[in-house]
Amino acid sequence: MSDARREIAALVQGGIAERMFPGAVVYVSRAGRVVAHEAFGSTTYDPAASRPIRLDDLFDLASLTKLYTTALVLHLVERGVLRLDDPVRRHVPEAASFAESQDCLKAGLQTRRERVGSPGSQDCLKAGLQTRRERVRSPGSQDCLKAGLQTRRERVGSPGFSQSWTIEDLLAHRTGVTADLLGEAIRHGIRPCEPGQSDALWRIIFACRPAVELREGQSHYSDVDFLLAQAVCERATGRGLASLMASEVPEPLGLRETCFIVRSAGFSPYRPLPSIERCVPTEFDDRWRHCLVAGEVHDEVAATLGGVAGHAGLFATAGDVGRFCQMWLREAKDGGRWGLAFAPHSDQFGLGWRLCNASFSPRLERFGAVGHLGFTGTSAFLFPRSGTVFVLLSNRVHPRRDAAPSRLLLLAQIAELVAD
Repeated sequence: MSDARREIAALVQGGIAERMFPGAVVYVSRAGRVVAHEAFGSTTYDPAASRPIRLDDLFDLASLTKLYTTALVLHLVERGVLRLDDPVRRHVPEAASFAESQDCLKAGLQTRRERVGSPGSQDCLKAGLQTRRERVRSPGSQDCLKAGLQTRRERVGSPGFSQSWTIEDLLAHRTGVTADLLGEAIRHGIRPCEPGQSDALWRIIFACRPAVELREGQSHYSDVDFLLAQAVCERATGRGLASLMASEVPEPLGLRETCFIVRSAGFSPYRPLPSIERCVPTEFDDRWRHCLVAGEVHDEVAATLGGVAGHAGLFATAGDVGRFCQMWLREAKDGGRWGLAFAPHSDQFGLGWRLCNASFSPRLERFGAVGHLGFTGTSAFLFPRSGTVFVLLSNRVHPRRDAAPSRLLLLAQIAELVAD
């Protein structure tokens, strides 16, 4: 692994030289043993206001938060509080229904079928995107089906189907709900990142309808799915997400450096709160907050909700993210729903996790890997066959979200080094 560590260091330092990000922490473990854990670069590009990145720095995880929300849901399923085939409306009656969504689509929203007919979509299809039919023939998918998870066709055809999205639909991004929640919120008069608007924003979230019509097995990535999953967990338990997440996920795993940061509310289930100095800054927000965002969630929707949300908001060290990922591999090895989370539940997703296939990191498909990215520059990949975890946390949105070159090739190159 020493040669691989040198190659990893060279790749990350090359990314810094290309201004992909000012700094990063890399964590790699295999079979539960840490084989690489190194910090690179600095917190910002400004030498006068920067310092070297440290291993104990906290990064804004952005959409990696979805993996923790998925873990929370599965914990509640194991305890009998939830079922994956529960209709969302059983717990959140005001959420949009499947039937209403179909009416909305028929009223004139562009369907996925229409878009697939476009030249760009045809090129994508010709490039070899894997269909659900092809994947269902794979051994992992057969195991998943044999274990009793219902497909959407089976659920729709069953007498008890309530014409509502299920919790499983949320975790596999099978609702087709809008991916532009921030734009939808602004159109309804929400002022992003300002306090006192949570109730109004939740009403908008509950009223969201699909932007696309999905065929069976297709997915459409959306933050709304995991905000609805948050609402389901909160309604089912009678507890807020911050305290629920703290007691169900980080605390049992001993993850002392994983938390939502809720400074303005004067309350947090995490004591003491980490200092801002330990939080790696993200973006100069000159549109809403007019400052360098540090120690506060970057995502505008999560910020408007007070810093706590099912799709974004958690902060953590790379070591804590790595240990969280090790938990997934341990639980998957023991069987049950955790392992099924890595099997296809839609064309791009398991449960929470993104499948490494032709549409996402195709270079890792042969390893049977799953992963997830966070907009701020965070990433996590699991290789269940070899028991390998690869985490890279960075602040790629610094100083501006549109300034950095793509990190996808870099991530694939490092992941290939550590996969076997």
